[in-house]
Amino acid sequence: MKEDVEERENDGQASNQPKKPSSKVGGFMKAIPRRVLAVLSNLPLAIGEMFTIAGLMALGIVVSLSLFILLGLLDCLNFVFNLTRKI
Repeated sequence: MKEDVEERENDGQASNQPKKPSSKVGGFMKAIPRRVLAVLSNLPLAIGEMFTIAGLMALGIVVSLSLFILLGLLDCLNFVFNLTRKI
């Protein structure tokens, strides 16, 4: 009879079972306000950020390639100029 009362009080769980340890990640997620999570999970904003990052990467490639080409042209001009000096 005592066991029946304990089971009803614990919603059918035995009282000798240890409690599950609370997850640190779950506690951290509860601490973040829902509004911040709503802003961060905005799909159009995420897509826009990806396009911005891709555009900056493309710009960096164009700048580095143009500098490489410019230095190559300067090297060629230097070579030609040195040939004309020796003649």
